[in-house]
Order: sequence, then C-alpha cells, then structure tokens
Amino acid sequence: MVKNNVISDIALTYSQSKIKVEDVLVLKLSFKIKGNVREQFNQTHWERSYNKHDSSLRITIKLQVHINGTSISEEKIIRKAIYFWTRNPKIPHRIWITLMKDEMPLYPMTEDDAKSALFDMDKIIEIKGNSLKEGKNQIFVNMSVSWGRHYNIEPSTISAVSSKLDIVRI
Repeated sequence: MVKNNVISDIALTYSQSKIKVEDVLVLKLSFKIKGNVREQFNQTHWERSYNKHDSSLRITIKLQVHINGTSISEEKIIRKAIYFWTRNPKIPHRIWITLMKDEMPLYPMTEDDAKSALFDMDKIIEIKGNSLKEGKNQIFVNMSVSWGRHYNIEPSTISAVSSKLDIVRI
C-alpha cells in the first residue's frame, strides 16, 4: 500500500510569551516525516539499494521563520543515510547504515532508532528581541522537505506550516 508522504506532529513552542528588546526568544520546533519514505526505509531496503549501487538517502529540510508574514531567517538542514557493509557482531545483518545528523555521524542499533533519527526533527530557533516590533507579533515556520529518486523511493517535496504563535515585545 502506497501512502502519501506528509509532515506531521508539528509543534512550535516558545520559551516566553512576552519578551524585551534585549532578550532572545527561544522557539522549539518539532515534526515528523511520515508515509511511504519512512515505511520503505528499512534493512531490507538498505540491502537491496546497496546491491543496486544506490548507497545513500539524502534528505533536505528547509525552515523559514516568519514574523508578521515577513521571512526573517532561512535554514537548510541536510540529513543523510549511508549504507555500508558491516562486520559488527552486534548487528545481525550484512548491510547497515550510518546517519549524518547535524554534521555528526550516528550509528543506530535498530531500524526504529534509524527512522527516528532521520525522519524526526527537533530544532531550537533563537530570535533576537529587536527582530520583533513593539506590541503583538505573530511567528510561524514554513517547512519544506525533499529527497531524490532512490531504489523503491520516489522523489518528493512536501511542505507544511506550523501554527502561529503570538509574542508580545514589551
């Protein structure tokens, strides 16, 4: 069964609802990528892809922070899964993966850990108080996630918008 890919479980929270001009507002954004791409990302897929000389899956995540409808910052995050031949006695499979998450290598021990590390996002966003106008401000984040064609995975771009937060600069 083919499922559509979606960005789900979006949560945007703030450290405080009122901020001074010299303070820094800390936002926490979290979301999950669900659907066919997540379901197809398993050890059987990794081995078949490796055998077809398709040795990685690269995901590009773009985040755009908007205040009162105007984009104030944009960030591009790359996550990558690299399939390799392993001889680790703790892993009962011939082909396994290394993940590049936040420019750090990660060696998950289970498929669920790999899916969570690659497809679940938790991001801290800091906004200077002087970026906000005096009074009430609405903040939201546009998210865009894309990947190319791979064995059993079709290329796709999905996007979503977080809920709007009301922040008051005093």
